[in-house]
Amino acid sequence: MNTPEHHPHITLPKAIAGLQIRNSQTEGERLGVIAQLPKGAELQVCGSGFTPRTRRVESGGQFYFVFLQDLEDLHQDWDSIGASAE
Repeated sequence: MNTPEHHPHITLPKAIAGLQIRNSQTEGERLGVIAQLPKGAELQVCGSGFTPRTRRVESGGQFYFVFLQDLEDLHQDWDSIGASAE
């Protein structure tokens, strides 16, 4: 179910790095370039990341992995966000 509890939206209070997730019919999902997500960007948490300290997010139609340490100012309960969001 796509409820706010499972797919929270975040407005970035500062610019952060994101690891772009690229999809290919032949290769499947793979990491792309490191991108800067600008201050004020709207993110939607979509699931867990590749480690417990990352989350998968969507912004502007593109998917990224972001590091939770970059989002510390948001004071979210990150243990409960992401792992069940898939």
